[in-house]
Amino acid sequence: MIENKNLKQSDRTVKISQYRYEQLLDIETRVDVVVERITREKYMGMEEILRTLGTELAIQGAEEMKEEERKRNGEE
Repeated sequence: MIENKNLKQSDRTVKISQYRYEQLLDIETRVDVVVERITREKYMGMEEILRTLGTELAIQGAEEMKEEERKRNGEE
């Protein structure tokens, strides 16, 4: 994980549920995968990025992109 040394650490505590904590870790891991692939391969398609991120909004965007591609290719 890349850390920004310019960010100030805080002594504040925030309570969240274990479920939400696990969701946040999952999202962080998915973002790290995208960053590593883009860095290593120098390219990753937008639909693939959205699917890797895996959030509801990202999947919806990927499906819309896929549908637009089908329409452009004359597939209905």
